[in-house]
Amino acid sequence: MSFSPKPALLVLILLFYCFNLIAQNAWINEFHYDNDGGDVGEFIEVVLQDADSYDLNLFTVHLYNGSNGESYGAHSLDSFDEGISENGFTVFYKNIPGIQNGAPDGFSLDYDNTLIQFISYEGSFTGAGGVAAGMPSEDIGVEVPASTPIETSLQLSGNGIITSDFSWLEPNEKTPGHLNNEQNLGPTCIPPAHQAVFSIPTLGDISDDKITLNWTRGNGDAVVVVVKENSPVNENPINGTPYTAGNDLSSGLAEEIGVGNFVVYEGSGNSLDITGLTQGTEYHFSIFEYYAADFCYLTEVESLTVFTTNSFDKDSKIEAPETQVRKTYIPSILNSEVDAVEVFKFKITDLGTDDGVSTLLKNVVIEKSIENTVSDWSRVIKGAKLNDGNSDLNINQLSINQDQIEFDFTGNEIEILDGESKEFSLLIWLEETQMDSDTLAFEISENHKFQVNPSGSSFQYPLSSPVSSQAFNIEVQATELVVQNIPQEVYVRDTFELRIEAVDINGNIDLSSRNLRISSNGSGSLSGATDRSLINGEALFDDLAYNFAEENSFTISTDELSVEVIISFIEPIISIDKSSFISEFESIKFPNSSKYQSYHVFTENIRDSVCIIAPEGFQLSLNSNFENETNTLFLKRESFDETEVFVRFSPMDANGKLYQGNIIHFSQDSDTVNLAVSGQEGTLILSSIRSVKEKQVGERVKIQGVVIGGSNHFENKRIIQDETAGIVLESEKLANVNFGDSLEVEGVLTESDGWLVVNVESEVEIFASDSIFLEPNSLTIPEIDENMEFQRIEIENIEISGEGHFERGEYFVFDDADTVILKIKSNNHSLIGTEIPFEKVNLSGFISKSQHFFNIYPEFLQDVEIIPRETLLTINAPKDGLNFGNVFLDDSSEPRSYKIAAENLPEDLNISVSENFEMSLLENSNYTSELVLPINRKGNIPEIDIYVRFSPRQAKGGIVNGEIRHSSGDQKMSIALKGIEELITSNNRSLKEKIVIYPNPTSAYLRIKLNSPNESHYQLLGLDGVIFLEGEIYRCHTLDLVGLDKNVYFLKIRIDGDEYVQRIIIQN
Repeated sequence: MSFSPKPALLVLILLFYCFNLIAQNAWINEFHYDNDGGDVGEFIEVVLQDADSYDLNLFTVHLYNGSNGESYGAHSLDSFDEGISENGFTVFYKNIPGIQNGAPDGFSLDYDNTLIQFISYEGSFTGAGGVAAGMPSEDIGVEVPASTPIETSLQLSGNGIITSDFSWLEPNEKTPGHLNNEQNLGPTCIPPAHQAVFSIPTLGDISDDKITLNWTRGNGDAVVVVVKENSPVNENPINGTPYTAGNDLSSGLAEEIGVGNFVVYEGSGNSLDITGLTQGTEYHFSIFEYYAADFCYLTEVESLTVFTTNSFDKDSKIEAPETQVRKTYIPSILNSEVDAVEVFKFKITDLGTDDGVSTLLKNVVIEKSIENTVSDWSRVIKGAKLNDGNSDLNINQLSINQDQIEFDFTGNEIEILDGESKEFSLLIWLEETQMDSDTLAFEISENHKFQVNPSGSSFQYPLSSPVSSQAFNIEVQATELVVQNIPQEVYVRDTFELRIEAVDINGNIDLSSRNLRISSNGSGSLSGATDRSLINGEALFDDLAYNFAEENSFTISTDELSVEVIISFIEPIISIDKSSFISEFESIKFPNSSKYQSYHVFTENIRDSVCIIAPEGFQLSLNSNFENETNTLFLKRESFDETEVFVRFSPMDANGKLYQGNIIHFSQDSDTVNLAVSGQEGTLILSSIRSVKEKQVGERVKIQGVVIGGSNHFENKRIIQDETAGIVLESEKLANVNFGDSLEVEGVLTESDGWLVVNVESEVEIFASDSIFLEPNSLTIPEIDENMEFQRIEIENIEISGEGHFERGEYFVFDDADTVILKIKSNNHSLIGTEIPFEKVNLSGFISKSQHFFNIYPEFLQDVEIIPRETLLTINAPKDGLNFGNVFLDDSSEPRSYKIAAENLPEDLNISVSENFEMSLLENSNYTSELVLPINRKGNIPEIDIYVRFSPRQAKGGIVNGEIRHSSGDQKMSIALKGIEELITSNNRSLKEKIVIYPNPTSAYLRIKLNSPNESHYQLLGLDGVIFLEGEIYRCHTLDLVGLDKNVYFLKIRIDGDEYVQRIIIQN
């Protein structure tokens, strides 16, 4: 029988492929996303079983934004750092800056685009993109408060081999790359509770090639002891697995766990001799209790480190150089060996004692000094090398772990000749991912970990003091601004946020403080806080809003850096196509319905349902047969972009009502769109005018009333009034309708010239012609109010402005309190051409209002009723008349005055005065014996002063009586006058004959003429005796009075021993 291997090989390949397809046992095991202050040390950890069986590039972790369900970052597992392995499970971890802070957010894990896990924190959501599209997230149930310390994380705990075996802990100390707190990976079993404990070896227990160990047992059935040379044991025994031990390391029989971890004992004893060791070498031991039934190991490690002895002298010394590398900054972008920077120097001296051999340097371990702040060097230091001043040293193996850098020169040991020294420099370069201002500081401690080849000299141990470097700060210098979580679309006026980071070319955050601002480059306005500060390298614009629908760019900038962000702003819109829709439906009588009409509704970017509501009397449907008629429609967002809506008019009652309003279209997030509709119920009932005035414009009405005005003002307008109110009718059918007609009309309420008007449609039915007169209400102007509009009233005791005759136009009508406007709107009005009364009148007509004034429209001539007036002549004079005292013949007294006024006189007032008396309207001139005072159009004379003086001319001496007489028609009044004429004596006469003074009064010059040849002397004095002018006169003299004030003065003249005094009055 022949056998071909090809089919079997195919089956094996298929089995291997199917196993990989369905059996990827992997999960997200730990992560850190938030902490107190700026977020630091964000990372994700993944556990994968049988990692060597897979291409790690096929596993991907996606970061998900819970606000929109979209992925905002992807990281393949081959970009993660590898941590410990435990029972076939390997821990992978990666620092990922910018992980969002939840409410909610999440991660997915997939293999070759097949979803394995989708978890979230601070809530749940549904994925919208990527491998988790349409999938609900699983909320892990715990979260990180913003005040949580930096060195914490969210992590799974428990024992098991699949993710459901574990549960999430509240924030705990982070363990990236290691087992989580209280976590065991492997088959579920119960290990012993107490671990075995090593005893400290004595000097007799240690030789050049042998170590004896002793321990105290725990509570297991047996123990396994594992040893590793020069570094701690880094693998634990796997549950369920027995191991073969070999206590002679040189024999090759000891089973190896992982790399370099050898099982040297397996059994229930409590001591062990290990042979085949190398002198002067460091050995690390770990012991594990286990139960024999299922090989369940207690992995809480008990460890011990022992050095074998060395027969050569300990004459090798580690010491500081003469000059240490000076302190400086290390730029975060030094990421390759060519960028290596020197950070530390040390010197090794072979003191040259009796052994005569060189020091053969096999291992150099550089540790952290106290000034170091970097918790894990393996994440920060990408590479390192040593230089001896001539060249870089040839390293067998370089290990950079959490706390130290180890150079292994095994096989290429560095020789320091007996009695000589060598100085070494440490040079490093950095990983691309860095934390700004982290501090690196290096040290060789007193208990150093340097090793030599046992065939040469050994190191003195411990050192007298540590050898330390300066402190080096890592400097991240930002080269760009990065905007996290840029939304693709934002609704207009919705708030949105932008998270900004200042990073270098590797994406590391620059923690320097900077002022940050955002500006819009679009057509709209950006609101919210537009200035922020970058604190710890981050800033959040969290209350921005934009008010214009467009794709817009925003510029975010500091003084040195800027970035542009493009966001599309959308606006929810409802629009309608009403091109074939007629808003006014035909008149329908209840209970019938009109024919339907339809229009189309369109929407864009609507987030909510659209609600359509019809006004009273209208029905809506989504089909023309109105199977499901309603006044309210709800259109779900996901079910339409365009919808046809059917409308019909269905009046609610037989009341002749006009139905009108808007079909309203609205949603929660869009502007409301209205479609106007109206319809008239065909049945009309008789209404009072007051109730009609409360109806809406456009309604049809039926009213009765009596015509109270309009026929003498308008062609097509009449005003009617019933017992409730008045209103305006308008129609060509009203041409033969007159004042006093009682009628009934039907029509539509409209507005015309600011008036509410019934536009008469039916024929006018007149019940009685010119036979009904409504007695108007008698009011004063302040008693008029808006409720009286279009009613006939009478305004009492008012005056009309203007003079002459009435014409078409407007006239102010007023009383002591207020004003209305009289309007005449027709050239044929009976008032046209009649005289505008100056008397007070009572005015009738219909009332209206425009702007701030009431208007009255008189209909007939008799609507203006003149009120008769009383004639009144008033003289204000002393009861006994005017008495002027003694006055010389041919002289005049000082004038006296009285006041006179008149109202409603029939003609001008004539005033005359008796002989020897004179009167004037001026105090010092124009005296006469007769005056005529004209009256105005109302017969009035305003109050005026009349001046009277006594000028005796009868040359008889003694008392002279007289009177002033006043007459106008039947009105007559008089005032008694009295004076004493004094005759001039011979002396006075002769003096008077000698002097002539003229004119008097004067405004400029006073001329004095003497009828005497003798020289005389004059003085012009004030009333207080002050002399203003003085001099001599001969025959004739002119006094210049220019410059003297208006006042009374005395002119004193002395001639021929006599003295003459004359009063002089300057008026101007």
